[in-house]
Amino acid sequence: DTTGFTRNAALLIAFAIVNIWNQSVDWSEVAAQADICDQVVTNGDGGTQPRWRIDGVLSDDQEFEEQRAQLAAACDAWFYERSDGKIGFKVGAFTEPTITLTSDDFYSVQFTEGGYGRDTPTEVAAKYVEPANNWRETASGVYVVEVTDRQVREEPSLYMVSSHNQASRINVRIAKTKRPKYQLQGTVGLIGYFLK
Repeated sequence: DTTGFTRNAALLIAFAIVNIWNQSVDWSEVAAQADICDQVVTNGDGGTQPRWRIDGVLSDDQEFEEQRAQLAAACDAWFYERSDGKIGFKVGAFTEPTITLTSDDFYSVQFTEGGYGRDTPTEVAAKYVEPANNWRETASGVYVVEVTDRQVREEPSLYMVSSHNQASRINVRIAKTKRPKYQLQGTVGLIGYFLK
C-alpha cells in the first residue's frame, strides 16, 4: 500500500501490468522477482550494481507488445498467464528445476546439435542509453560467439537499459539462445501440465 521511486525491474513491470495494462499479479511472486533484481553483481569498473534495473519511459502511443518487449528485453524477462488469470513473469536468473523428465515421459524426442542457419548472429552488440554519453543511444561492447568469414551482427535495442554491464549480460543471453549447442524437441504426456 505504499508507493515510491524505484528502478527495480520487477517492481516496474508489476506496476505496468496492474496500472497500465489493467491486469492482476501475485504480489508474493513479484516480491521474489524483485529480490532477484536487487541481487548485487560486479561490473567492469570493479564496483557493484543491482542485477536488473529499468530506466525508461512507456508512451501512450506504443502498442502493448512494444511496451512488453522493451520491459522484457531490459531484464531478460518472460511473461505468462497463470491458471488463476493473473499475469506472471520471471526476470533473468537461473532457477533450479523441480521436475525431472525421464524417457517414460516422452512420446517422441528429436535431438540436434548445431545447425543454426546462415543468418544466425555470430556477434551481438546491444544499443542502450548511456548516462556518461548524455543519456544518448550507445553501442555496447561486442559479444563474439564465433569468428567466421561472414560475420552477422545482431544489434538489439535496449532503450530501458542504462548500464553497459546490464547490456553486456543481455548480449550473452541473446547470443546463447540464438546459437544453442544442443536443441531438444519433444512431445510429453500429462506431465506437461506440471511443467507449465
